[in-house]
Amino acid sequence: MTVEQADVIDGIGTDKVTGAVVLTISDHLGWDNPLDYHRDCLERKLGAYIQFIESGQIRDLHPEPKSPTVRICLLHRPSEEGKKMLAAAQAVLGARGYPLDYGPLPDGYAGDN
Repeated sequence: MTVEQADVIDGIGTDKVTGAVVLTISDHLGWDNPLDYHRDCLERKLGAYIQFIESGQIRDLHPEPKSPTVRICLLHRPSEEGKKMLAAAQAVLGARGYPLDYGPLPDGYAGDN
């Protein structure tokens, strides 16, 4: 499951501290130019996640979800253009009431040693 598979929810769980449902996207794509492919994949994936929430499908797994959060786990450190792209995604989801955060995998970004 990856950002390239728009029809799949990569991960779903519950934040133990806040109780919020967390929908995770696994993003393995690099941030080299051009970013069109990466942007397209991310837009399709985020659209599918919004649909999953707003259609009520999320309730099949979490009957009383508390403000779902979308988390993007990145394999590669985002470039400046990538950060702008992610900030735009945060604004779009935030306007709908869904916080979006992003960051590295637990072992950090690939190549950061």
